[in-house]
Amino acid sequence: MPHLRIRFALCSLLCAVLFPLTSTAQSPSSIDWQLSLLRGTWEVHTFYQKWSLVFNSDSEVILDKEATRYTLEPGTLRLYDGDNATAYAYKLSGEYLTLTSPDGSEKTYRRAGSGDAEKNVRGDFFRTPDTSSNREFISFDGDHSFSARFKSWDSTQSHATVNNYHGVYRVVANSLLLTYDDGAVDQISIRSRDKDGGAAGVLYNDVLFERKIVREALPSPNVTQATTTIIVTQPEPADAPCICGIPWPASPVADPTPPPAYAAPTAKPAPAPAAQTEIKRDFGSKRGGRP
Repeated sequence: MPHLRIRFALCSLLCAVLFPLTSTAQSPSSIDWQLSLLRGTWEVHTFYQKWSLVFNSDSEVILDKEATRYTLEPGTLRLYDGDNATAYAYKLSGEYLTLTSPDGSEKTYRRAGSGDAEKNVRGDFFRTPDTSSNREFISFDGDHSFSARFKSWDSTQSHATVNNYHGVYRVVANSLLLTYDDGAVDQISIRSRDKDGGAAGVLYNDVLFERKIVREALPSPNVTQATTTIIVTQPEPADAPCICGIPWPASPVADPTPPPAYAAPTAKPAPAPAAQTEIKRDFGSKRGGRP
C-alpha cells in the first residue's frame, strides 16, 4: 500500500480515538466522496420549465446559469447569495440529487452530464517503466469513478503484494483527489496533457503513470487485396417480326367536294315597343269628404 494512504489511515484512526464522533456525524472522507459525486450537471425538467445545477469545483456552482458559491456539510448544502446563505438538506441516490428547502418543498435533480474537468481524465494509466505481468495502473472512466492496482512490498523488498482499489475522483486545479471506498484520500498531480487537453500522464508517489494509447490497426502495405470483377451480360434485343411481302395499306383518298361556305345567321328585327296607356291617378283621399 502506498505510504500516503497508510499515513492518512493512521491519522484518521488517531482522530477517531482522540475525538470520537456521534453516530450521525460523517468523516471528512465522506464529504470528499460527496464532493466527487456532485461534480457535473444536474437538471429538472417539467413541461414548461427547466432548472439546472452545475458543480464546477468544491466551492462554485452554476445555479440556473448564474454562478454562486456553495459549501457542503454533512447532509446540508448551503447556497450563497452574497453574504446570505440558504441551507438545503440534500440526498444523493445514484443518478438523483434531492434538495429540500427550508419550507419543506423538495426538488429532485437528475444527473445530465459529467464535470468538464473530469471528462479530460479518462483511460488506463500504467506505471512507467514496468514490464511485469501485474503492472500497476490507475483507470479513470471520465465521469467520477476509478479503479487501481498497486503493489506493497515487505520490509526486505523481496516480496510484493498486489492490491486492487476502487473509489471516486475529482479534479482540483492541476491535481486529482482520489477517495477510496474505505475512506482514505490521495492526491496525485497531472504531469502532462495531450493536444486536446486530456491527461496523458499523472505522478503518484513520485512515480509516473502514463496513459495507454490504443491505436487502430492499419492494413499492411505489402498485402494486396484481390478484387473480383463480375461481368453481367445483357441479352441481345429480339428482332422485330418480319412483315416481308405484305403491302402497306393505301392512304385514304381525299373527298374532292369542298365544304359549304359559312353563312352568317340573319338578324331578326327587334319587336316594336308596346303602346303604353297613361294611367291617370287621383291624388288625395275622399274618405269623409262630401260627394
